[in-house]
Amino acid sequence: MKCALCREEKSVCKSHIIPEFLYTPLYDDKNHKFMVVSTDPNEFNRNPSQGVYEKLLCRDCETVLGVYESYAKGVLLQKIKEGITSSGKRFVVSGLDYAKVKLFLLSILWRAGITTRPEFSIVKLRKHSEILRQMILDQQPGESYEYGCFLHVPLFKGRVVEDMIFPPTIIRFQNQRGYKFMFGGLFWYFFVSSHTEQLPTELKQKFLSKDGHLSVYKESKHLEKYLNEYAMDLKQGGKIP
Repeated sequence: MKCALCREEKSVCKSHIIPEFLYTPLYDDKNHKFMVVSTDPNEFNRNPSQGVYEKLLCRDCETVLGVYESYAKGVLLQKIKEGITSSGKRFVVSGLDYAKVKLFLLSILWRAGITTRPEFSIVKLRKHSEILRQMILDQQPGESYEYGCFLHVPLFKGRVVEDMIFPPTIIRFQNQRGYKFMFGGLFWYFFVSSHTEQLPTELKQKFLSKDGHLSVYKESKHLEKYLNEYAMDLKQGGKIP
């Protein structure tokens, strides 16, 4: 079977679309399982013991992506956790390795776009799929605005919500298409366009800069609205009274 990244005929692994370490806060202590609740009335709730995965990558490519994931876990997310305690609605994470963080971000977007898992069916990369694959394979993170991603910390009643992961949704900004993910206690806003250099300067400044600076914004109203809408969908689907 061909590896989706290097395209070589190799044995492929169970590749997580969202890195497995980001599911850790969801697991219960007793059975190491978490609850998956679908808004689809025809789909039963599930209790998987692993995050969403598919056989996609060979061991060599998994190892390469694992380097970026380890850096994101040990440096990026740790620095964000430290910054959350600061005052104000915005803080800046500095001293990041641009290539490692950007390739980590690109790898998640790309995997979400190529997987056949229904949880990510809304992500349609089309021609961008091959561009992203080549960037990741060549370890070329590109310009800051290329497939840029900015982060918001959604606070609920003053606390960071790490124990929820939601499927991606479509976002649009000035005719630019993108996707919003929620995992790791963060909203991740990815832009997928051939013309992201045309985005407003104030938006591009939110993206990770080449000198390793990343602005992160704290918010509260957005998550409450998000959860209320999700609760309404569950209710309409007969999942909650």
